[in-house]
Amino acid sequence: MNQIDCKQAQNVWSRVMAAQAGAQSTSANPPVQGKAAQEEQTASITPEQLLSSIEYEMLDAVTYQCLAARMSGCAQKTLRALSQDERRHAKELSAMYFLLTGKKVCPKKPDSPCITCNAETLRRQYQGELAARDRYEALAPLAGARACTLREIALDECRHAQKLYELLQSCL
Repeated sequence: MNQIDCKQAQNVWSRVMAAQAGAQSTSANPPVQGKAAQEEQTASITPEQLLSSIEYEMLDAVTYQCLAARMSGCAQKTLRALSQDERRHAKELSAMYFLLTGKKVCPKKPDSPCITCNAETLRRQYQGELAARDRYEALAPLAGARACTLREIALDECRHAQKLYELLQSCL
């Protein structure tokens, strides 16, 4: 998998979200139907969005594992926990993908990132966690019955950003 920098990722997600907003505005007044049918119509998260999110989560997991290898003590423990959380997110998103498509996701393990400066990598990850929180919050209304899962992941991403902020304080 190619590495994507934060700016590229934000550009891609802004285009995706703009396209979804346009699609939602054209179907703003659906015909009156039963509650189950209306939920079915609003559950419009795409397999591509899930696959992309799984790839981001896997890349984050590897990044945190690499950072943990470069640190010691509490910082190492925190980064390993973040890595486990990101892997759990990927599994949750994979289950959502399976429910949506009937196909099992077998994501390729991402290449190890090039880390030259721990503080800079933590800063980049902090920004990425905040962007991920926003992305999952935006996707939650599109996920139908699985909206709560995406909101929980968004909360985790917010917690991750806070932990990274604390790690940065100790690094600087």
